[in-house]
Amino acid sequence: MENNQWIETDEGSIQPRPSPIKFFPSFLYIPFLGKNLLYGGGRPNQYWEHGQNEVNKDDFWTWDGEHWEHIELSPKPTIRMMHGGVYDSKRKRFVIFGGWTVQDDQAYYVEDMWALSLNKSSIDAKLWQMY
Repeated sequence: MENNQWIETDEGSIQPRPSPIKFFPSFLYIPFLGKNLLYGGGRPNQYWEHGQNEVNKDDFWTWDGEHWEHIELSPKPTIRMMHGGVYDSKRKRFVIFGGWTVQDDQAYYVEDMWALSLNKSSIDAKLWQMY
């Protein structure tokens, strides 16, 4: 927003970028990195029609206001959507909990929690931990 007014961006021409269809991902701002984090999500129109690789995503992206960056995660959380995602400012980590996934065309609830430790300058994808 500029001057309290919505403006249309030209974000669609920026490459690389995440899938334009994201249903219930985590998307939050990390102040000390100056970036937004985007994790997971799904495709609503196909939710019951395809297996997990077509519907839910486990991709992880950062957005600095001008550029998208895809981050490879290993290990990584289960593919999911409709999960909770928060920034834990005390421990400087991105935390996700729960959500839904699809496997063998069946939806089920995921009851795990993962935390991604963040440092002052970057995201270390090797720092995902399951709790």
